[in-house]
Amino acid sequence: MQEIEIVWSNSLIAVKSNKKAGTYPIMDESDKVPTPPVDDVPSGAAPAPSPETPWPPAVDAAPVELANDSGQNAGVPPEVAQLQWNWGAFFLNWLWCLNHGLVLWGVLILVVPTLLRIVHLAPLGSLLVLAAAIYMGINGYKLGWQNRRFEGGIPQFLEVEKAWMKWGIAVFVIGVVLFIIAVIVAVAILGTAIFAGMHHGM
Repeated sequence: MQEIEIVWSNSLIAVKSNKKAGTYPIMDESDKVPTPPVDDVPSGAAPAPSPETPWPPAVDAAPVELANDSGQNAGVPPEVAQLQWNWGAFFLNWLWCLNHGLVLWGVLILVVPTLLRIVHLAPLGSLLVLAAAIYMGINGYKLGWQNRRFEGGIPQFLEVEKAWMKWGIAVFVIGVVLFIIAVIVAVAILGTAIFAGMHHGM
């Protein structure tokens, strides 16, 4: 087994063993390499962050405003492209078209069925109106953004289309209610006339 004997002195350590002997210097406080203070860091070097400072430092970035290209028949932003069925354009088709810069569409939807009724082609006119309404329902948001200017950008566009949706559904519900009332009144009048005729025949 190796035997080691260590002899201490002021500046040397004497190591004696049965295999190797020698002297080794001792490093005292004066021999240590001094650590430069923060102020002595070379110019151009980034100081190390203190524990209190978050790293990386927060950067106050201004929000990026998207260009408002409504009414320019240009592309459609993602917020508009993801919207699907437009109830306002479906129920109030020709009015919606006139309000959104699609004047030709509005005039055709209003005038062509009327002309077809004059020439006794009312069913064809109704089919054309239905087809136009479905087309506007599918593409209403895209067409509205491309053909009408919205100074308030996307928030104003969504607010306007929401109002048209409410009015379209309201008009549809009122129309259904009036149709049901008209059917009930017609049936009542017809029943009264039949009953009066039967009673008169007796």
